[in-house]
Amino acid sequence: EAGAWPERIQFERNNLTKASVFAKVLPALHLVYDCWRIPGDDDVHCLRLRDVAFGRPTASTGAVAGGEASNVVDGSGLCSITDATDQPWWRVELPWRLSVVR
Repeated sequence: EAGAWPERIQFERNNLTKASVFAKVLPALHLVYDCWRIPGDDDVHCLRLRDVAFGRPTASTGAVAGGEASNVVDGSGLCSITDATDQPWWRVELPWRLSVVR
């Protein structure tokens, strides 16, 4: 589709010869992509980020009025606020099993 972000991009860091340009381009790419460099390699690799939680079912320990669990996945920019409890939790049902890596 015209104008769509590609799934994957790769470019040589030295294509952005000025450090000041690279310092501006990489943070902008991080808004849409997860980018990394392999040590000793000049290539920058980027994969497009996906919001797999958007619109999915949510639940939490009791929510404060206006702080419903669904706020986090509805695109409103609002957050979820739980009642004061010893062990608060929040859950989203994702469309498939995902590995979470830090």
